[in-house]
Amino acid sequence: MSEHVKEATDATFQEWVVEGSKNKPVFIDFWAVWCKPCVAFTPIVDEVASEMSNEMSFFKMDADANQDTIQSLEIMAIPTYMIYMNGEMVYRDAGVLPKEDLKQLLKDLISADEQELAATA
Repeated sequence: MSEHVKEATDATFQEWVVEGSKNKPVFIDFWAVWCKPCVAFTPIVDEVASEMSNEMSFFKMDADANQDTIQSLEIMAIPTYMIYMNGEMVYRDAGVLPKEDLKQLLKDLISADEQELAATA
């Protein structure tokens, strides 16, 4: 895991991810060490986090070690990733994305959020 990706837990999820997204968009990847697609997605998330850490916060959560959050979010497959903005989940999907597709998705969501905020100002 890179210096730009923090490990969230059941105990920190609400504060770091949900509440933290009120200040800066948050990407969280739910994974497990035994999951081959998860292992393949980790370097992609690390690279995107190193390039976009000024615009967004990045977290990973071990699905095996954090069952309360996994169950409350009804995560049935991993890797599952979510994006939170303004205290709300705005995007959820499962699987592995290529680096450029992940970056574009995040940029599009950030841009749409900024346009929405500007429209309400």
